This record gives sequence, structure tokens and C-alpha cells, in this order.
Amino acid sequence: MNADDLIVVCGMGNTESCQLWFVWARYDNFIASFEYYAPNPGMGETTFFEMFSKVDEIFSKKINFRIN
Repeated sequence: MNADDLIVVCGMGNTESCQLWFVWARYDNFIASFEYYAPNPGMGETTFFEMFSKVDEIFSKKINFRIN
């Protein structure tokens, strides 16, 4: 992940089948909050991180562009 700090929490279910993921990520001086709803049967932690890594990459490039 490109975030300087990252907190990921399953808000509904468990890490094997979570229906509501919350993410707080810090990129330099910016803090971003993401929520992802995955309807039944939910999304496992591995699948979620694979998906979120793409979001993280795009977001960090946009933030770094503004900082630099």
C-alpha cells in the first residue's frame, strides 16, 4: 500500500465475509476515509485488499501530484 498509515475495519461480518469495510488512510498531510459495501455473502480480506490496492494506487498518485 502507498498510504503512510492505514486502518482497515470490518464493520459488518468478519474478515472472511465482511459486508461493510471501513478504511482510513493517511497520505502525507491528507486523511481519506473510504467505505465499501459488499452485499451477501460479503467480501474476504484478501479480495478486499486486492481491490483496495488499486484505489490506493490511484489516490496516492493524485495526492502526490498535488503535493509535488
